[in-house]
Amino acid sequence: MSNRPKIIILRSNPVDPDPRVEKEAAALCSMADVLILARDRTGRSRPEETMPFGRVKRVLLPGADSPIVLTITLLIWWVYLFGYLLFHPFHIVHACDFDTYPPALLAARLKRRQVVYDIFDFYADTFAQNSTIHGLVSRIDKTLIGLADLVILVDRVRMAQIRPAKPKNVLYLYNIPNVEVTAAGAVDPNYFFYAGMLSRERMIEALLNVFARHPAWTLELAGWGPLERLIVDHCQAFSNIRFAGRIEYRKVIENEQKSLLILAFYDPAIANHRFASPNKLFEAITLEKPIISNVGTSMADFIQAHRIGELISYGDERQLEKALVLLQQDARRYHEYCRNCRNLARSEFNWPCMADRLVSSYRSLMR
Repeated sequence: MSNRPKIIILRSNPVDPDPRVEKEAAALCSMADVLILARDRTGRSRPEETMPFGRVKRVLLPGADSPIVLTITLLIWWVYLFGYLLFHPFHIVHACDFDTYPPALLAARLKRRQVVYDIFDFYADTFAQNSTIHGLVSRIDKTLIGLADLVILVDRVRMAQIRPAKPKNVLYLYNIPNVEVTAAGAVDPNYFFYAGMLSRERMIEALLNVFARHPAWTLELAGWGPLERLIVDHCQAFSNIRFAGRIEYRKVIENEQKSLLILAFYDPAIANHRFASPNKLFEAITLEKPIISNVGTSMADFIQAHRIGELISYGDERQLEKALVLLQQDARRYHEYCRNCRNLARSEFNWPCMADRLVSSYRSLMR
């Protein structure tokens, strides 16, 4: 039996993959035994797996978009998490988002243990802003935030989103990839890669339309979402559009290294999009690549302030097309963005720096 501290991380997806959870666990396993308790909605992942960053135990609990089913399954999930934490030892429970936090908080307080609340996205903002459920969840969440021993936010701008909550301790942990960037081959100026959610909110349709007009360019997409069928149809109609489906994060990074630039679009009408601090932004910094995104988000403010890419109006195909052409043809601008990314990566925007902050915060909690 190990004498090391025990950390249980709770996540409401199968962590198959989940880059942020995995890299946090990898940092924490240097000082503790880590178990990730994850929810699997499809049964496609293994029930249990031992990974370099710790053990993953997955609980099969299907869900649905229906509000009634969503509520029932969430309550079942909470009951399971509370029961598990009550009868298994841990020193710190690390709850990711509101859909794991209440049972973690209750179990930690009953066992006189500590709880870390890692807010990837503010849960209330997944509901319509003027809905009753948004107001209710927002009030509950903002009240409970102040009870956590440590709150982790993905960006400083998130404080505005959770106001007037008053966390005891806050750690800002940016979504910087935990990867070793090897010397890449020559960048293909005609190759563009996108990985992530395949939905209308990510301007996937605009991307498809632009690349359909440019047969000399290649667009490769990876990920999952409601527009998979549309992408497959475009692949059959246009030989320069490809679909890889779900791929490992390592492969995402490899393809992004080959890509001319990084593509990342978020609908500013969605609150969690306006405050988004996504992996893609920091992948661009780490890989020293320009990024094309849209205005109306905190990420756009960051891109503009640090001059690391081009911004377009959300949903504007023509502006997207012009930005792609610009970064293909204007070598001076392109390399200026690359240089600015490199300078950011050499300052605080690198994962070893983030990992040290995380481990240091955990050690402080355990004193």
